[in-house]
Amino acid sequence: MGNGTINPRDFRPGIEGRPYAEAPWIRGQYAGFSDPQETNARIRSLVARGQTGVAYALDLPTQLGLDADHPAAEGEVGRVGVSLGSVDDLDAIVDGIALDSVNQFSTTANSIGAPMIGLWLALAKRRGVAPTSFSVRLQNDVLKEYVARGTQVLPPNPAAELSVDAIEHCVRHLPSWGPISVSGYHMRDAGASREMELGFTLSLAREYLTRTVARGIDPATIAQRISWFLSASSQPFHEAAKFRAARELWARLLVDEFGVRDEKALGLRIIAYTLGGQMSPFEISNNSVRITLSALGAVLGRVQSLFCSSIDEALGLPSEENALLSIRTQEILLEEAGFGELVDPLASATLIESLTDELVESATRWDRDVTEHGGMIAAIESGFIRGAIDENAWATELRSRERPRVGEVGNASPAADLTLFVPDPSFEATRREQVVHWKAARSEKKVGAALAQLQTAARSGGNLVGAFAEAFMADVTLGESMRVLVDVHGYAKDRERLWQS
Repeated sequence: MGNGTINPRDFRPGIEGRPYAEAPWIRGQYAGFSDPQETNARIRSLVARGQTGVAYALDLPTQLGLDADHPAAEGEVGRVGVSLGSVDDLDAIVDGIALDSVNQFSTTANSIGAPMIGLWLALAKRRGVAPTSFSVRLQNDVLKEYVARGTQVLPPNPAAELSVDAIEHCVRHLPSWGPISVSGYHMRDAGASREMELGFTLSLAREYLTRTVARGIDPATIAQRISWFLSASSQPFHEAAKFRAARELWARLLVDEFGVRDEKALGLRIIAYTLGGQMSPFEISNNSVRITLSALGAVLGRVQSLFCSSIDEALGLPSEENALLSIRTQEILLEEAGFGELVDPLASATLIESLTDELVESATRWDRDVTEHGGMIAAIESGFIRGAIDENAWATELRSRERPRVGEVGNASPAADLTLFVPDPSFEATRREQVVHWKAARSEKKVGAALAQLQTAARSGGNLVGAFAEAFMADVTLGESMRVLVDVHGYAKDRERLWQS
């Protein structure tokens, strides 16, 4: 690369030319349930025990932009994550945590990516903290929701533009924030193959890059702020090759289609999560081995952030004990297994290079298929991507019946004495009542004026992040802000009942 030529293959090893011992990967654990206070207690406990990245899980109503008192939220409040509806709630989630003391705060916000930035900006203003003094990383990849997770709210085109609002605002104003992690993980967990995961993620990245460049931002500047969120299965060499292939594909996209020559921009930052779908509800201690092998693949693949599943996640939200075990697994790999001392342990390995070549070729074919279907949004709307994932998921299911996972044959059963997290049955009613009382205590005049301003901004077509922040500082809720967008743009297919309740 020093002679002026750029070869995308040269980016396979990773962005850090030094051992993890000098620049460790961010070690995180996904946490969140019930109300903000309980989630805060879990997060503070994990941070005190060595977690270096805070990732808070949101319940389904929050991910769908619904307040806890909305009729469509019934039965889901606080069940798979924390119920978050206002800046007060966000403040409670990180109560007692100095914002600049954690490497990064991250969450799965996708349909609500831009509003989530607004909530953090409102919180920073409340605390008197400069938003440039800490780091927030958003998933903010709304398009994969239509084919993998299902928390889409708006139609694909305005939804994508809302995601780009977050990217644009962070690029222009928040240099330490990560505005999007293009997410192949969820497609893999929904049934996509390793090759599909790479190919479709590449197509998603192209879509967001193209839209952001159209707003007048240099592609090299944008590229430095984008990460990929990929899975790590218990096949460590295949996964390490996948991470290397992802870096080559990213560099090739930027060089060939966007003319990027900045080597710093060409280096892909990868966040990995050990694959949840491989966790078994039977003989769950076996999952510890699966998680360790998955984490090993991520470390060999030189990822920048790693989040590990817990051994009990196939049965419910993880216990604090098992969440801690996942943190300790990463610490052992870093501090005891010797991986912290190595720069590129797989350099020139024939097996890895061969696997990487195969993945680059097959992922490129899937990316080309998306292009031939008219691009990412057209491929979503036609059902091509969802159909391909479903077909592969079914084929994988048939194979798994012929070769069950270890521990899933004979008389295997879940551990009888396992303590699972079960939401307090009275919590939802209590939370709903809290939200109703909180709304009643606000200034109706102030809230009404803020909502009117947000609607004007939404109809103008400008960037909405600042308008969201102003609305949340006026005590507007997340659900009320998303209602404004639904009124302006309509709702995604099959989402009518949510917004007509």
